[in-house]
Amino acid sequence: MAQAERRGPQVLNIGEVLAQLSDDFPNMTASKIRFLEEKGLINPQRTPAGYRQYAESDVERLRFVLSLQRDQYLPLKVIKDYLDAIDRGERPDNLPPGVTVSPRIVSAELAAELQNRVRRLSEEQLRAESGASVPPRQRQVRRNRPPCGARLRAAGGPRPRTTPPAALPGGRRP
Repeated sequence: MAQAERRGPQVLNIGEVLAQLSDDFPNMTASKIRFLEEKGLINPQRTPAGYRQYAESDVERLRFVLSLQRDQYLPLKVIKDYLDAIDRGERPDNLPPGVTVSPRIVSAELAAELQNRVRRLSEEQLRAESGASVPPRQRQVRRNRPPCGARLRAAGGPRPRTTPPAALPGGRRP
């Protein structure tokens, strides 16, 4: 029986991962993949003997990391924050222009877990659980904002005049 048949078609070793990434990332090495794992950016499964086994989601995650690093010059810490948000089922804040989150980055297990959390709410239930009392279309755009002059005064800006301009010494205008 062939080695790929025993492990299943979705599991790859580090050499096979390198072969898949070599067209897009020709300078990729096994040590770089291990380094990215050490930094917590990928988390491949391990065999009882300690060999890494990469799923297709791990390869897509590597592509995402390497693309952000190469094309956007992002540091690994920022990329890790994006991946952590994706793992929580959120859309990362402040993605660089042109970068999209591929749905394949989310593992099948996480997708199933998130699907189990989905529930339908009526408009009344949604308002009750969110604390909203007025439907969004009836809300004012500038809620809880003082008038412009009050904001300036609160920020230490211009104060209202107490004397008319003509009454200033020498007839000067402020």
